[in-house]
Order: sequence, then C-alpha cells, then structure tokens
Amino acid sequence: MSIKSTVDFNTHWGDTESNKRLANSEKGQGFHEAEIENSLKAMALRFERSPSPSTIKLWASDLAELGYKCDLVGQVCKTIPYKMDKHPTLNELMALIRPYLPKEAVSLDELTDLSNRCFDHLKAKFMAIGDQPALDNMVGNYVRLVVPDCEHFSIKNKELMVLCDWLRSYFKTTPQGIIDQGRISNDAFQRKDLEYFLNPLKRYAKENKL
Repeated sequence: MSIKSTVDFNTHWGDTESNKRLANSEKGQGFHEAEIENSLKAMALRFERSPSPSTIKLWASDLAELGYKCDLVGQVCKTIPYKMDKHPTLNELMALIRPYLPKEAVSLDELTDLSNRCFDHLKAKFMAIGDQPALDNMVGNYVRLVVPDCEHFSIKNKELMVLCDWLRSYFKTTPQGIIDQGRISNDAFQRKDLEYFLNPLKRYAKENKL
C-alpha cells in the first residue's frame, strides 16, 4: 500500500494519530534533530544548571542520528523535571528514553563485528593520551572491581571491555569514570539491553568511517 493510500485509509476511519505518526516517520533526520533540540532546550529551562546550547545541539544530533524520533524525545523530556533534581547527562537521558522505544532485533553478530572494527581505533585513541602500562593497570582494576568472573578472558577481550566503557563514558579522563561506567554496563547486561552496547559503537564506527 502506498503512503497516500495509507493516509486516505486512515483518514476515512478518522485515525488521525496514525497519520501523525506516519508523517513524522517520513520526515528526515534534520527535522527530528531540530525538534529534539527544541525539546532539550525547553527541558533545560526547568533546571538551575544545564548544558550549554552547543552541547544541547550536539546531543540532539546524536539522538537523531541514532534514530530517536522527536515526538518520543519530547514526551520523555516533559516528564524528566518531575523525576530528577539535576539535569540528566546524555547517557541518563537515553536510559530514560530507551524503555519507550519500539523493540528491534539487535544481532549479537552485529555487536561483535562492530566491537572488533572499533577496537584498534579505540586503542590507538587511548594510547594517544596514555601507554600500554596505563591500559594494563586500568584493565586490572576493571576486572577486579567490575567483572571479577571474567579473569579468564583473553587480554584483547579485557581491553575491549575497558575501551568500550571508556567510549560509553564519553572518554572520561579518570579511571573511576570507566569503573562507574562498567557498573552501568553490568546492569544493562543483566537487562539484556543490547541496544545500550550497540548504539555507541555504531555511532563511533560511523564517525570514524570504520
């Protein structure tokens, strides 16, 4: 059935909500990005401290690129000031939106492929600010404090866990930032939330043409 036929069918039966959702799905990423930015700005006004306009713009771009629709983001943003005393981080915002997303099948094979494609690039990025002993030390602390059951994993897999949580933490410069992110990742693993693990890697791979 064509888009026009679907709209005509919905109109005949008075289904305006379906037509509205259909119209939004047909609009491009630029439209959703602009509307998401407006919703984020409106939410920011409710908090004493909030991200800068340039940061909000980047967040809107990230959310739109990951496929988050403006209507859904707008609805969630309206409820956040009633749930949180402080303005959420981008990770916290995505965690609040994620339960309302349509469930999509996420392939473990895709996650493995993305992890392997990003590994060398992430490690090189880490080495630009540190060295192998620093990474070895980080891996040791991470395994001990976050995933003690993974002591038997290969060195590469241990490094991969650390580097991916470094990515998910938006490249925190302190070891504690990576440890804290690792604990969040443990919770996501228990929920079997594959999108949590997939989306940052997908974005990183696209940004770096991997």
